[in-house]
Amino acid sequence: MRTYASRERIELHAEPDILYDVVRITFDDLLRFRKSYNHNQNIDTPDRFKEAAHIAYWIRRLKPLSYRYDVEQSAPNTRLALFINEIIALVIAGYICSFEKPTYAKDEKWNLPKPCYLREDLLYMFRYKHISPHALIFILQGIYN
Repeated sequence: MRTYASRERIELHAEPDILYDVVRITFDDLLRFRKSYNHNQNIDTPDRFKEAAHIAYWIRRLKPLSYRYDVEQSAPNTRLALFINEIIALVIAGYICSFEKPTYAKDEKWNLPKPCYLREDLLYMFRYKHISPHALIFILQGIYN
């Protein structure tokens, strides 16, 4: 996150209490998944897509990040400021999803697939439409499998 923020000349500020809630609620959701599995399935933990979807969803929903910029420099990209939580959520989800496939071709800027329209559509949906963690699981599986 720091690298991305420094490249865009902004200072990210994370609200610690909200970040704690993101981690706590994500953990509770994933624990609920584990408890709901059929014991005959031999599944101990949720897969990387479920983990990525839930953490991205809660970052987007609770919005723990904000930005500050130096007024002496030019103002940062307004779009970046609007989408900072969504961008960071999808970057983190991308890293989590690509752990088992490190050779997957990604856009270096956001760690998302190369087609620009896909990145833009995801950011738009993530910002303005309601996407459940369950729907996001399928989207991430389609992108990273």
